[in-house]
Amino acid sequence: MSDASVMVNAVDGLSVVVAAGPFSTSDNILYEPLVDLMSCLSAGCPPDVCILVCTSVVTAVVHC
Repeated sequence: MSDASVMVNAVDGLSVVVAAGPFSTSDNILYEPLVDLMSCLSAGCPPDVCILVCTSVVTAVVHC
């Protein structure tokens, strides 16, 4: 058996999930959407690969 056929057989049953953020809201930085996504992914049969795509949002926190 060649190396290529072994690799193809290993990928046949691969499950992939791609999710795009942001995973927080402007009024709440607790990442509740991300927590909800992780709950859905961990229920039942989790995927082999989860790719998260999001933007980096930098905000200043002002303490009064």
